[in-house]
Amino acid sequence: MQVTPKKILVIGNCQARPVAKLMQGTGSFDCLPPILLQLSRPEHAGQHQTLIDAADIIFAQLTVDTFEPAHLRSSQIKSQYPDKTIIWPNVFYSGQQPYLRYMTHLTEGRILGPLEALHDIRIFRKWLIQSGRLRQADWVEAPGFMESAGAASLQELKSREQKCDVAVSDLIQDTPEGERLFFTFNHPSNWLLARVSERMLNQRGASYVIEEKNDPEYLSRYIAPSVWTGNTAYPEPFRGVNVVLKDDKTVEVEGLREYTLHELEDAFMACYEHLENMMVKDKLRFTPNFGEVF
Repeated sequence: MQVTPKKILVIGNCQARPVAKLMQGTGSFDCLPPILLQLSRPEHAGQHQTLIDAADIIFAQLTVDTFEPAHLRSSQIKSQYPDKTIIWPNVFYSGQQPYLRYMTHLTEGRILGPLEALHDIRIFRKWLIQSGRLRQADWVEAPGFMESAGAASLQELKSREQKCDVAVSDLIQDTPEGERLFFTFNHPSNWLLARVSERMLNQRGASYVIEEKNDPEYLSRYIAPSVWTGNTAYPEPFRGVNVVLKDDKTVEVEGLREYTLHELEDAFMACYEHLENMMVKDKLRFTPNFGEVF
């Protein structure tokens, strides 16, 4: 007698779609269209409920209890469907890109550049010094900044995992130095997503092994600077977007392109110069907040 594959629903951020693809690739499950948290709105509640009801297993990424839309809060889903819900963490780690940040103006929103909304604070500091907004003598990087940023990020991940049914921090902690696990702090490699997916599936008492099959990296749209040293494990080129400096003193981004380090710095510098009226220290917020930017 033919057994009907169990229906799986993955709920999460940009990691949800590749996780669903990896699980579907086992051939043992029927993955429903994943629900992407960042694209969800309250008016989607009806269609989301249909998917939730149809699923035999729900993999819900951990959210805070104030998350909106409320119908996708992981604690609420777990409470309503305890027997079929497994909570998994946002696979987030800053240790391989300790200088990478989102930069947000308090009234104008995210600052865009050649890595879209991502910025390397070393380049931004360089622009501040060259433009006379920051004296070199007024800024000295704290000793061990890179290591402490990674340690703080890992500890935060471990703390979030206390509310989850699966963990990933041990995989990150035990990975040999120089092996790329992340393209940006929230864009893990296929290998890491596959291991997390295996752990999620194995919560149901079976044992699954997911082969990555040399598929293109799902979350490598942006290849950002890592730790720039003489023996960096992440050489050029980097991958980002074309920037368009508009006459109204805004920046738009389009398409994809590769950058050398020199080209990437030049593109960032041009954006900061174009947006100079917004580049006010007290008006900018940097996230994640591991270590002082200035």
